[in-house]
Amino acid sequence: MPSVRVLDMSANPLYSPLLFDNTLEVELHEVRIDTSPHVSWSDVCRIAHTVRAHTLSHGWSARSNISSPHLAHVRVLKLAYNNIRDIRPLGTLACLEHLDVRGNTQLCELHIERDSFCALSVLDLSETGVTDWSCVDSLNNIQKLRTLRIIHTPVVRGVAELAARAQLVARLPRVVKLDGSQVTADERTDMERSYLASCARSVSQTSEIVENMARVFPRVRELVQIHGVPRVPRPVRTALDSRLAHTTLQVVNKDEVVSSTERPLIRTMLVRQLRPVAMRIARTKSFGLYISNPHTSTWTLLDNEARSLSFYGVEDGSIIRIVKD
Repeated sequence: MPSVRVLDMSANPLYSPLLFDNTLEVELHEVRIDTSPHVSWSDVCRIAHTVRAHTLSHGWSARSNISSPHLAHVRVLKLAYNNIRDIRPLGTLACLEHLDVRGNTQLCELHIERDSFCALSVLDLSETGVTDWSCVDSLNNIQKLRTLRIIHTPVVRGVAELAARAQLVARLPRVVKLDGSQVTADERTDMERSYLASCARSVSQTSEIVENMARVFPRVRELVQIHGVPRVPRPVRTALDSRLAHTTLQVVNKDEVVSSTERPLIRTMLVRQLRPVAMRIARTKSFGLYISNPHTSTWTLLDNEARSLSFYGVEDGSIIRIVKD
């Protein structure tokens, strides 16, 4: 077979064990055994190894077990739309430069180990089941990885496209092409700064912010050295916020508090406007309204329907009691 470059055995009614001449002394560019669910993984590897294939395609074959691969010459491996759950057995292939496992929806965890996939530079994980950012972080153990596709996976689904790209670019410093788009130096700077700002917004304590961020997010200290500590945005207080008082409404029956509800109330609300709210909470039309503010221990009757709550000094922490008659 001196002039053959591609051997395509796809979609044939092939069953293992396959009869194949193991003494052939040829070197093929590509072997395709797609849509062949009845061919064993060992037969697929044996054929590719015998003809010294540089590229092996074995997709759409419901393949789940890819353990102990004997593919010493394969540089490009295409295993799209199978049932693969773990790609780590392929990490021992010394010549593997390009791995395509898109569409393997059962591939949910990666946990790539150090010193595996030593030659891999291109990885397609699109449409897989990768769900966790720790799996993305483990891709940093692939030292030569430069091109990655991870679009349409649970880990980025539900996240705004720009925010997801910022996370990926910042977490994977060696990747230069992401989801088909080149990562320029300017974009990397912008994405890393955006990532730091997102991390800062996610931590609850602003004191020792770098330490708090670093406990949760990867590469924080390294990126702070490059871009500086991100500014923590102050919460924006709207005009409505300034008009609200965060109060507790208590229902009292026979001197006993039977229910308690936290509720923001507009300070300019009139007592008569509060009555329908109190009526729904207490489930009665006959009651009195009393207020106690944080710095007093007395209870004041809301005795004027035309007065606003602010007249009675309502503020954050005020308690309003609905006392059933």
